[in-house]
Amino acid sequence: MKKITYHDKVRDYVIKQTHGRCGYCGKTLQNNSEWHLDHANPRPRPKYNGMANELIIPACVRCNIQKGHRNIEQYREYLKGKRNVDSITFYLDLCTLFPVPDIFPSRNNG
Repeated sequence: MKKITYHDKVRDYVIKQTHGRCGYCGKTLQNNSEWHLDHANPRPRPKYNGMANELIIPACVRCNIQKGHRNIEQYREYLKGKRNVDSITFYLDLCTLFPVPDIFPSRNNG
């Protein structure tokens, strides 16, 4: 039996908030290999452990790579210019998103 990790718990938590869809394009995400945990606000460097109190969004590989190190509003502006449209609605705009709660033990906390 596979051990449930902190990362697994966070993935389960965030995917439920968007009903199994990419927070940006709305694509249905079927398995762990085809989507990423995306930080709504790019994380500082160097890397750190834990995601408590951060807004984490499930993103398909295409959207996550295209978003890069932009925050949500920078990504929205980037797409508006690229698509030559006045507004962009992300799937996450239709959902109620909450930061990852500080209830999952991270590598730092045990």
